[in-house]
Amino acid sequence: MNLDQTRPQVVKAAARAGDGGSASDTGWPYTVSGSDPEHFVVQPSTQAHDVTFTLRLKWAWNGERGELRIDNQGKPFRTTADRRATWLCPDATTSTRLVPLKDGKTCAS
Repeated sequence: MNLDQTRPQVVKAAARAGDGGSASDTGWPYTVSGSDPEHFVVQPSTQAHDVTFTLRLKWAWNGERGELRIDNQGKPFRTTADRRATWLCPDATTSTRLVPLKDGKTCAS
């Protein structure tokens, strides 16, 4: 997941030997079952920013739909570039894009 993009997207990685995946997997949306659970590995990256973020997993089961927020024990995850970084925060109006942090502010303000 490239966090340097304005609208970062999760992409499915190619199957690797031993990971249980299949080259025939079709990608997103992804279907799992109780007898065939899946393990997802998220690898966020940034080359130029200091980013806080959460993940939202939309799900559907038996006619019901919902969304699960995935975070770091109630706080956003944080990752940063290995050089001088610009802070990015979720856009308060959409929550689906990242915007530069304004001087003197925090992501929550």
